[in-house]
Amino acid sequence: MCYPQRVKRVVAPVVLVASIGVVSFAGCSATPAGPTADAAASEDDAATFPDDVATPVRSDAAADATVDPYADATAPVNGTAGCLRAVPVGAKDGVTVDVAGSTRTYTLYVPESYDGRTAHRLVFGFHSGGRTGASARPYLDLERRAKGAAIFVYPDGVAGNWDLTTAYASNRDVAAFDAIVAKLSASYCLDKTKVFAVGTSNGAYFVNQLACARGDVLRGIASHAGGGPFMTQGGTYDDKGQLRCPTPPVAAAIFQGLADTSVLPSEGEKAITHWTHWNGCDATRAPVAPSPCEAPDGCTNPMLVCKIPGQGHAIWDPSRDAIWDFFARL
Repeated sequence: MCYPQRVKRVVAPVVLVASIGVVSFAGCSATPAGPTADAAASEDDAATFPDDVATPVRSDAAADATVDPYADATAPVNGTAGCLRAVPVGAKDGVTVDVAGSTRTYTLYVPESYDGRTAHRLVFGFHSGGRTGASARPYLDLERRAKGAAIFVYPDGVAGNWDLTTAYASNRDVAAFDAIVAKLSASYCLDKTKVFAVGTSNGAYFVNQLACARGDVLRGIASHAGGGPFMTQGGTYDDKGQLRCPTPPVAAAIFQGLADTSVLPSEGEKAITHWTHWNGCDATRAPVAPSPCEAPDGCTNPMLVCKIPGQGHAIWDPSRDAIWDFFARL
């Protein structure tokens, strides 16, 4: 007697999709000496924001537990402990992390194409004064430019602002950065050599401070309308008046509107001077795209300097492509 052959069924993952709305605000800043809340909301509110598309969130929790897509995979070079794991993808607001007993929040975006066998870049986006991480996400608009090559995290400042004056060792926002990096490294496949930070206005000041404190973690930064780094508690300066950072210099892209009346061009110039000084750049610069940007010659780490005539306090639209292109080359 003949019997039909038994066919093993493979259960396909169930896909759950939920749309997440994203709130869009403009980035702005405060006074150069220690910017907190936004000083020119009316100017930034007139800026043009990119359209934000609701991001689907896929859950793999209902997948066949007997199928392990990473069973025979090898962890990538420079990959973190979170590699070779299946994780949810998409965007999520209000993610929490414990920072020395305090709860901090952030918005997280994991691309739909995420693969636990690939080490991804990690990009921090720091909002301007008085805003939120969720608002920085559409304002920076970097995710679609990354095309799945990075995980993005947008922390929330305490009361909407970043601590620019407390010494690094006890700075609550430096500690929050450390805690988020540790948490994401344990859960996602990140390239530990390719962590980046971008900020606007108050967030740009903090990015420069953070790069001084964590140059051994960050590969590169992008600062838009921000000055620094500076230290009011225990900092030391060299004979040229440049702050001595406790960690190595990083690659830096500095954007400054020359018509900015909230963060004056002289503040952006301080950031340019600091990073070109410690990266050992020559005085000569070569024009690069997008115009009028320039790349200083002879730098230890790549530099991009963009001083934009007629640009106010809002983000310069070409900077969005320029920021991602700069990070992607590092």
